[in-house]
Amino acid sequence: MSGSNVYFAGGGGGGQWLYNFGGSDVGTGGIGGGGDAGGANQDGYNAASNTGGGAGGGSANNINNVTGGNGGSGVVILRYPSSYSISETTSGGNVLTFNTYTEGSDNVTVFTSGENGTIQFS
Repeated sequence: MSGSNVYFAGGGGGGQWLYNFGGSDVGTGGIGGGGDAGGANQDGYNAASNTGGGAGGGSANNINNVTGGNGGSGVVILRYPSSYSISETTSGGNVLTFNTYTEGSDNVTVFTSGENGTIQFS
């Protein structure tokens, strides 16, 4: 957006069953916030926050159990004509966190956190 690429919801890297440590390649998380898989006998890595990315898988052998990471928290993305703008009304002091970008003749607003705000187009 605004001249640079922005990615969301990258897939998590796949873990591996390392029977007697016979393998070493594990998956890499996708662009857009996906978490990498853990190496030999390691838990998976968490996805990036506010991207909606998937968690990385853990890589285990036949002795130890490991876990996958946590998925990234989500986002809300709105695309609308640039003749409109967004304003926010907060409720209870919990402010919405968002950024607005220009994409061609449209605006794109990305909301990354908040709970009780109200938005309005004008």
